[in-house]
Amino acid sequence: MSKLSKPIPAKTALLAVGARIDSSSFFNGLAMVGIMRRKTYLSTTGSGEEKYYWVISDNWLHCGENKRTMHEFKTDPVFVPETIPQLLVQSCEAHLAHARSLAVHQKDATLTGSERLSNEDA
Repeated sequence: MSKLSKPIPAKTALLAVGARIDSSSFFNGLAMVGIMRRKTYLSTTGSGEEKYYWVISDNWLHCGENKRTMHEFKTDPVFVPETIPQLLVQSCEAHLAHARSLAVHQKDATLTGSERLSNEDA
């Protein structure tokens, strides 16, 4: 079994494979299928604003790690480069499934509107 490469930031990993997706969209797609999740916290500036950071879900830590930052509790997700192509597929498929569900919903609404128009003409 070959040793996997050192985990790197998503932006770097996505650029390395030539992906045309930014890390935010990548993370959102992975969140749709439970590979990543957002953790919320209250701003440490005292504003009371709710903020978030991304983490790789526990069951997916074989694809990367939640690297500690200078902040006391926040982490940055980093990924094993060899896992990026499959994670990219999962993220894009999640976005595609979501887009298809929106299109079906829009199609149903459009048909309903068209049916109303044809009934008014009669």
